[in-house]
Amino acid sequence: MNRSKGFTLIELVIVITILGILAVTAAPKFIDLKRESIISTMQGITASLNSVSTMVHAKALIKGINNQETATIDVLGQTINIAYGYPDGTVDGIVKLIELSGNWKQRASIYNGAWVYWHGIIQEDAGAAQCYIRYERAVNATTRPYITFQDNGC
Repeated sequence: MNRSKGFTLIELVIVITILGILAVTAAPKFIDLKRESIISTMQGITASLNSVSTMVHAKALIKGINNQETATIDVLGQTINIAYGYPDGTVDGIVKLIELSGNWKQRASIYNGAWVYWHGIIQEDAGAAQCYIRYERAVNATTRPYITFQDNGC
């Protein structure tokens, strides 16, 4: 009796089906596109915060008000509060210059003169989740605003 050594068609279909099910359930754990898209957007917002603060500082330098602890400056018809020539980290400062669309949230930080941005997918407090961008105003005439980018909990 000559017995063939191989797999039957049914055995092959079952193995392929099992591999397909494993691929569908395991792939999302290895490819987290949602997290990567949030982090990429956060990097863009951080760059925008840097750019807009530099633009405002250049205007403050021209007006000669870059050494004042508090002042105001007109940017595109809006009065912006500034600290040492950079936007203040308040509603009347940086918030007037950065408009976020979509599911982004913002609030005043626990730090004085600071503002926090985070994605709305984060249900808990942004600080507890460790997924946020914090803009802190300049504290003297020789330093820039401090922008913290935290993506550990995204």
